Amino acid sequence: MALENLSNRELPYSTEAEKAVLGGIMLKNETWDIVSDLVKEDDFHKEEHKLIYRTIHDLQDAGKPVDVITVQEAIEGNGDLPKLINSGGKDYLALLARETPSVANIQSYADIIKQRSNLRRLIIAADNISKVAKESDASGSDRIIDEAEEKILSLRDDLNRSAGPKEVKELLGQVYTEIQESSESGSSL
Repeated sequence: MALENLSNRELPYSTEAEKAVLGGIMLKNETWDIVSDLVKEDDFHKEEHKLIYRTIHDLQDAGKPVDVITVQEAIEGNGDLPKLINSGGKDYLALLARETPSVANIQSYADIIKQRSNLRRLIIAADNISKVAKESDASGSDRIIDEAEEKILSLRDDLNRSAGPKEVKELLGQVYTEIQESSESGSSL
């Protein structure tokens, strides 16, 4: 996602939620299963948080434990420690774990991250649509509208995909209702 046009504007994010999720995972590894279903690396706004999340993900994939020390060692081993210097370096990881308000609420914190990420994506898409519309002549308006619609619908598709698989009963309930209503009203399916 290009942010160059939006650099002077504030995009929605929650540093506190990002810190709480990362700290929570380092305090209790079992929370990874909850968090990884809800948020991905790109959902984090701060670059250092993306780095920490990616490192945790790599450790999880390797079947290694995740805590402040293992994350720190992995970041140092990858040569990425300088990317955390502005946040406080090694001490920042300990701070994340120490300042996590509650691991019990980690799903709520992950939801906050996801919602803010969705809003950022929408703002960026709208900004790109606006830019293209301003630079186009009137003769291409239908094409611009089609492209804008495609961008917005792709956001919806991404959100639906990120929601994960659905149970059959969730999907078939609505289909069954529609079939029943069509049958009762005598209309075709």
